[in-house]
Amino acid sequence: YPKSAFDDLNLQFRMQQVGICLLIGPVLIWDGRVLLRSLWLYQDLKLCGLALLNGLSFTSYNLASTFVLTRISVVHHAALNCIRRIFAIIVTSIIFRIPITAIGALGIIISFGGFLSFTQYKMKRQTQPKPISTLLPISTSPPS
Repeated sequence: YPKSAFDDLNLQFRMQQVGICLLIGPVLIWDGRVLLRSLWLYQDLKLCGLALLNGLSFTSYNLASTFVLTRISVVHHAALNCIRRIFAIIVTSIIFRIPITAIGALGIIISFGGFLSFTQYKMKRQTQPKPISTLLPISTSPPS
């Protein structure tokens, strides 16, 4: 097989296309009549605009995530994603005026503490000298 000319952007674009193709069929089969009737009767363009905005936002998030993954390791990306989720929880609770319960606050503190401990571990690990090779056995006896 010839090598594929897909870069990360094209791969993400193709994945979005496949997702849409897989989603359109079931939506039209199960909810097609209701969806078309509600759009025809109510001419709900605001709903269509919000659905389009949601799709564009989701696609943009996936493209940004793919771009970030080309620059950092998966573990770092997961740690940053943890912080993103904490930020999303706090911002949405402020915007929608949803109070954060004691258990929710505890979860936020534990998540943030985990991120800080990961960061501290990585910083400590970077300052330690690395062994020459971990694959070869290291001999401590002097050569004879």
